[in-house]
Amino acid sequence: MTTVSNFERTVITVITGDSTQEFIQLLQQYNITVNVRNVIPETIESWGATPDTIVIDSISYNQWEKQINKIKEESIYKEIPVIVLSEKEVRLEDVLSLKDKEFLLLHRNDTISIIRAIFGTVKYWRKLNESLIKTNQLNRILSTNYLSLDAKTECLEKSKNQIEAIYPISNSEVKSELIKINNNIIQNLKNGNHYELFKAHFEEVHPQFYKKLLFKESSLSNNDLKLAALLKMGFNNTEISFFMGISISGVKKAIQRLRKKLGLDPASSLRQFIYTIEV
Repeated sequence: MTTVSNFERTVITVITGDSTQEFIQLLQQYNITVNVRNVIPETIESWGATPDTIVIDSISYNQWEKQINKIKEESIYKEIPVIVLSEKEVRLEDVLSLKDKEFLLLHRNDTISIIRAIFGTVKYWRKLNESLIKTNQLNRILSTNYLSLDAKTECLEKSKNQIEAIYPISNSEVKSELIKINNNIIQNLKNGNHYELFKAHFEEVHPQFYKKLLFKESSLSNNDLKLAALLKMGFNNTEISFFMGISISGVKKAIQRLRKKLGLDPASSLRQFIYTIEV
């Protein structure tokens, strides 16, 4: 069977009532995974494998545009290319009238144009993904630096409180040393709250994240928002434990509390919910 090495792991989701269309058969001949569905899935879980391109046969039903816009607004599918197949001849006027739309319009019987468009959009999507991965890696490094500094700041603050607690019961010689240590801590704490630097950087990368989270539940605390941001960035429980200054069991309890506040089903994944909040 003929293969195209650059597209062997490609997944194309086709929304159509006719799985016998020629372009579907051709894609399958090139070892490309084609998931044919009758309707647009309403949830991320229902899509299965994330598609590299979505092809919609518009004659299957007339509500496709409203449905696909809803999916792309609320999920990680925002940038995935969409190709719409029409039963009418596609004219230049039709293409120009869609300049503000986020999909390509092609005739459903123009097999060659459909195949070329799919290969072109897959290349576009992969390049975009590579760029996003590099950006996320840099953001993770920078954010980790901020959060590490913030964790150290919290540790210094705890040490300062401990010094203040034992100062009154110490002798004069120990008090003198405690004052020196305390002054050093105060000097280091003057650098400010590094979490605020992280938060500012996080909001630059994800400008709508906190807003949409608070829209769903306005009573979320700063710790809730910090936990949600750490989950959004893919940190594991051990890393979250360090950054938040709590035990791993404390992290698990915090995740359970946040899930409850957000009204999620106990069996649902908080991480999956956080990932799919559009930014």
